[in-house]
Amino acid sequence: MPVVEEPLPVKAAPGWMQQPTLQVAIIERIRAGGTLEEIKEYYRFMREIEANEAERAATNGFVAMQAELPAIPKEGEIDIGKGRVQRYMRWEDINKLIKPVLSQHGFALNFHFVEETDTHITMTAILKHRSGYIDQTTRKLPLDKSGSKNIVQSYGSTQSYAQRYLAIALLNLVAEGEDDDAAGADDGQISHEQIMELEKLILLTGRSVDLFCKKFRIGTLGMLPAEKYREAFEFLHQYIKVEEIGAATKS
Repeated sequence: MPVVEEPLPVKAAPGWMQQPTLQVAIIERIRAGGTLEEIKEYYRFMREIEANEAERAATNGFVAMQAELPAIPKEGEIDIGKGRVQRYMRWEDINKLIKPVLSQHGFALNFHFVEETDTHITMTAILKHRSGYIDQTTRKLPLDKSGSKNIVQSYGSTQSYAQRYLAIALLNLVAEGEDDDAAGADDGQISHEQIMELEKLILLTGRSVDLFCKKFRIGTLGMLPAEKYREAFEFLHQYIKVEEIGAATKS
């Protein structure tokens, strides 16, 4: 007698394959005789559901990823005078260390130039999740014209700083030994909140970030030593008061 082979068990398709796509659902609605307005409303409703599900998936992925993002070593150095150097996280080190973790959890990070002028650049960082959810943030930064940089070097330096600054903001990255920095170590850097506070105060003075950096002998605001923050804060406040008094006198 011929041997009858038993059929192999059929595995159930993954859950996501069993769900009808939005396109299939719309076609079924059309075949069922739905009006154009009903189809449009149904489409908007389904898109809202998809967006909520994508955001939830991205949030869960981000929470899981946070536990695995590494602390970044401060390999960059800048001379701040009197034989001292300021250490900072370089973009190339950040990118190298975070890429595998981002990929593992379904994320990708890229950057877009929004505006480039001879005084500043505006850059947007976009964090994408495989679910389709997107988070982004944009910053406008003055060109780094410190030292003897030519215009190309200024753009390159500012781009690198913008990528570093935006990545840190989006991913909540920390530097190795950050706790020691916060305690007031010589190579401690100011926090992102402090950077934003200084930017706001500088804007109120009507002067440029570049002039502020020259006064404190730093390349960018993020390179201001933590121990210098109070001095910088009080200097800007005093400057604002002087400007206000002068304006009141003229009026």
